[in-house]
Amino acid sequence: MFGLMPGQIAMKKKKFMITMLVVLVVGVGAALVLHWYLSLPPGPVYATEKDFREVLLSTDGKLPQPQQTVIKPIPINRPVRLAIGGLGFDNNEQNQRLADLVLVELANAPGLDLVERQALNAVLTELSLSLTGLVRAKDAVRVGKLLKADWFLLGTGTKIGGTNSVVVRIVDVQTGILRNAAVFSADQPLPQLAADMAAFIKQSRQDAASAKTRLYLAIGGFADLSLNNRLASFPRPTTWLPHGSIQKQRRDIA
Repeated sequence: MFGLMPGQIAMKKKKFMITMLVVLVVGVGAALVLHWYLSLPPGPVYATEKDFREVLLSTDGKLPQPQQTVIKPIPINRPVRLAIGGLGFDNNEQNQRLADLVLVELANAPGLDLVERQALNAVLTELSLSLTGLVRAKDAVRVGKLLKADWFLLGTGTKIGGTNSVVVRIVDVQTGILRNAAVFSADQPLPQLAADMAAFIKQSRQDAASAKTRLYLAIGGFADLSLNNRLASFPRPTTWLPHGSIQKQRRDIA
């Protein structure tokens, strides 16, 4: 810094420090923005017309057929161990009463072994779960494996056509696959609702004794495609189940 006065040297050092500080701030800001952008959840991926043309060209104009699976039958003389989780009521006591009534209806049913309530409660306590909160398939798989269960019965309360209803599902604990589902009216007396659910479970167990070709279906969310999101109450994924006369209606899912 020959030929520069002390004041000029100090000024240059000050400018240099300010420049470095600005570069540092900009760099930190850019890093934070990049981190925020990378942490955003992935947006929806839409298939374009070009994608469809490429698929058709690669398959000579024929779309690939969905893969079908033949499920191995479960002989009726081989007991399936069944656990019962939350059945769609907000009140934990109601869930327990309904589950107990279903267990009574299933007593001595061929091809079924029932998980005792005490064993289920012990596992739920260990995992900090409640019966009312046990409605998701992934939780049922987790709890079911600890109970050495094969199937888990779960229920979700909903309204269909103005009717208070319960959507019940039988989840395979080993695979997480939904084996069967049904919709029942929740406005009927608990003993009748329990009898209907028990009949559904018995029929599902009978169906499992025969080998069937199954086509597995994955169901995602439904987007509101109306202008300005006018259909805010667009049906959720559960409402694809049968409408009309809800009571005792059922459909095989898997």
